[in-house]
Amino acid sequence: MRPQDLADIYAQPRPEIARLVDRGVLHRVAHGYYIIVPPDITLTDRSARVRFVRRDTDALDAERIETSLGPALVTTPEQTVLDLARRPELGNADAEVRSAIETLYRRCDSARLAQLATDQRLGVALRRAESWGGV
Repeated sequence: MRPQDLADIYAQPRPEIARLVDRGVLHRVAHGYYIIVPPDITLTDRSARVRFVRRDTDALDAERIETSLGPALVTTPEQTVLDLARRPELGNADAEVRSAIETLYRRCDSARLAQLATDQRLGVALRRAESWGGV
């Protein structure tokens, strides 16, 4: 969102945005653009926390898919395997990461996986994924 998007809600949106950024409710993602940081949410089957991780989205290998909420970008199996192998501790799901990599690795194109690892300088993550994927 942008400050002008809040003009109907706040008489002076810029000071309000600054206050919300200070409280950690909003994060600045680009000059003049902010996102809301959601609190812990409850899913139907478990409680969860949404965590934002800074990424170079231009470098991601992603595909556009259509969802019931509209189009979305989703990382390819190869990108997901490298992401999981790069930071298996992220999200406190260490126990599930290895089995996720084992499952996804079977769907990966090995040449594409190797090229992504080279392009993104993720050689260590590739070796970890290969060892967990059974190569």
